Amino acid sequence: KLGEVCERLGFISHEEVLQFVGQQTETPYLDFSKTPIDTEAVKLVPEEVARSAKLIPVEAKEGTLIIAMANPNDINAIDQLREITKLTIEPRISDEETILSYVDDLYGMTIDPEKEIEESLSQALSLEEVEEETPPLIKLVDSLIAQGIKERATDVHIEVDESVGRVRYRIDGVLETAFILPKKIYRAVVSRIKIMSELDITETRIPQDGSFRFTYNTQDIDVRVSTMPIFYGESVVMRILQKPKFLLSLEDLGYWGKNLNTFKRLIQKPYGMMVITGPTGSGKSTTIAAMIQKINSERRCNIVTIEDPIEYIYTDDKAVICQREIGI
Repeated sequence: KLGEVCERLGFISHEEVLQFVGQQTETPYLDFSKTPIDTEAVKLVPEEVARSAKLIPVEAKEGTLIIAMANPNDINAIDQLREITKLTIEPRISDEETILSYVDDLYGMTIDPEKEIEESLSQALSLEEVEEETPPLIKLVDSLIAQGIKERATDVHIEVDESVGRVRYRIDGVLETAFILPKKIYRAVVSRIKIMSELDITETRIPQDGSFRFTYNTQDIDVRVSTMPIFYGESVVMRILQKPKFLLSLEDLGYWGKNLNTFKRLIQKPYGMMVITGPTGSGKSTTIAAMIQKINSERRCNIVTIEDPIEYIYTDDKAVICQREIGI
C-alpha cells in the first residue's frame, strides 16, 4: 500500500498514515494517549468479538457506542456489535497493535491472581511433602508472577530469613511486601522458578542467571531471573519485561521549553556520549527510547546495542531499535 511504502521510506509517520486513511474512510483517528477508555463500555462487547475484529470499546453514551478499530471498513463487525449492544456504532481508526494490547489488559482485569495465590498456597501447605513439580506449587508460582504483572511491577523479589519467606514487588521504584511464604514451601518455590529458567536446581552455592517467557492474558512477557545464595537459603529476583503499548516522546515525558530544546540539540550532535542514571523504574529505558525515536532515520543512523542478552526490542518499519540501560 502507498501509505505503508511512504512510512517505510520515512516520509510519513504511522500516525499520519492512520489519519489519512481515516479521512478517506470518513472515520476519525483516535489517539489512545489522549483518550481514556470507559471500562463499563468494555463490558458491553464480548472478548472474542473484540479480539477477532481487532477493536476495543471506548465510550458508551446517549445510545451510541464509540469503538476503536484497526479496520473501520469491517462492516460485518460493526453490524455484529450493533446487534449485540442494540446501540448505534461510531467507529474510530487506531493502531492495531495498541488495540490488541488494550484487549489483553482490559479483558484480563477479570482475572484475580491474588485469589489464585491463596488457593494454591492452601493446597500446597496441605501436602505432606511439597515438591517443585506438584500442581499446587506450579499454580502458586504462576500466580505470584501474574500478580506482579497485574500490579505493573518491574521486579519480583523472593527472599527468606530465619522464620519465613517473603515476596516483594518493586512498583514505581519502591519495594513493597506482598506475600509471606512459609519456609515449608519456600525452597520448592525457588526450585520451580529455577526449572522455568533452565537453571541447575542442585547448585545452591553460586549465583545463577536465566530467563523464561511467561504468558499472561495471551500476552507473552519475558522474565529475567537471577538467583543468589544468602545465609538462610537462596534469594531470587525476577525482572518483568513488558513491552509498552506505545513509545512516549520527549514531550510526553515532560520536557518542554529550554530544557527540551537543549536535549534535542545534544542528541543531534554527530558524536559524544550521554549518561542516563537513576534507580530501577525511574524511566531510564523510556527516556532512551524517546531519544532514539527522535533521531532514528534509516538513512542516517546505525543503531546498535552492546548488551548481552538484549532485553527490549522496539521495532518499526524504518529500523529495529534495541535498547536497555547497561548494568555495570
